[in-house]
Amino acid sequence: MWINDEEKKQIYTFDSWNDEIREQSKSWIINKAGGEKLIKHLKVETTLFDEFNSVISYVDELGMEIKGNGIDVGAGSCWCTALLSKIKLVKRLHAIDFSYQRLKNVAPGVLELFNAKKEKINLVMGNFYDLKLDNNSIDFCFLCSTFHHADEPEKLLREIKRVLKPNGIVMMIGERPVFFYDHFIKYIKNLIKILLPSKFYKGYVIYNIIPSFKKLYPTDEDEGDHYYRLKDYKYIFKCSGFQLLQKRVKDYDIFIAKAE
Repeated sequence: MWINDEEKKQIYTFDSWNDEIREQSKSWIINKAGGEKLIKHLKVETTLFDEFNSVISYVDELGMEIKGNGIDVGAGSCWCTALLSKIKLVKRLHAIDFSYQRLKNVAPGVLELFNAKKEKINLVMGNFYDLKLDNNSIDFCFLCSTFHHADEPEKLLREIKRVLKPNGIVMMIGERPVFFYDHFIKYIKNLIKILLPSKFYKGYVIYNIIPSFKKLYPTDEDEGDHYYRLKDYKYIFKCSGFQLLQKRVKDYDIFIAKAE
């Protein structure tokens, strides 16, 4: 365990992600029906499985290799950990998450479902701002639907950079940048809410004709989701000493970062 009780209290979403009753409705729960629900979630309901394969191919396209020691940050159900462990050149994988119930109750079934190389994997409960690893000890880092949960993204990236070897890489999927079209539609919807009487709509209204991006996309106080435009992602990574490469594939975006 890489986290103590005091650190748990400082994570305001800790209780939400460790609520076992609430988690029973999630797609990654492995029950008597097996992993059909999870497979459907990854391959049909979302593009996550395609995103994983695409980012792996992107690494190859850029002339890089996924090898050596890695860390899956915010590993959750550990489906990415399972697939990464099957890459021949990968020797060791640390799967870190602060959800004890996912690591304990969900991950073992998911690793079994995907025939993971379990001898390579270390499941660890921890805080991704404080990775208990030596400097320059990791060859690659993987983030799936993790980055947008960080309240302090620069701090997270500094910690990742610390543990990465000089030629190490970061792979990132499960991010949904806000594009101009999305922003425009949200702006118009908010404008309509301002102009119409409240009985015609439900939900939160921002009473500004031209609201800021942060006003239109506030942080989810329950699960800690943050919203970024592509330029925001690139700026945050650059300020943290990374070059961020982004590729649009079909209707999703994948990212690879390397230290500058």
